[in-house]
Amino acid sequence: MEEINKAAARTISQKLERAALEVGDELNLNVRVGGGTFDPEAGTFKPKVEFSLPDSADRQFRMDAPLFGVDPDARGMEFEYGGKAYTLEGFKPRSHKYPIIVKDVATGRSYKLGRSALARING
Repeated sequence: MEEINKAAARTISQKLERAALEVGDELNLNVRVGGGTFDPEAGTFKPKVEFSLPDSADRQFRMDAPLFGVDPDARGMEFEYGGKAYTLEGFKPRSHKYPIIVKDVATGRSYKLGRSALARING
């Protein structure tokens, strides 16, 4: 390889993902490869690789739920908001405007909601 450009970074990322998935399968971990930065001038690529336990989303939910006054067992709970049905997926505590992560039951799309949705969740 003579230079690291966008195409080269994509190729490296794909190969890295395959290798990381093998490691993840072997150790029973979830793997996510994505993002990162590359500098074609310096000839560097710094990919982002994340390994997590299979139940890490549940663990994170249980830690964050009390910050919002929500039952730690409420993950996946269905509620209605704005005339649509959603399931509660998680929280983004650092987000002041839209800290609640939900999934639309009808479409499966994920959305962020404001704290006003807590009344429906806790209701």
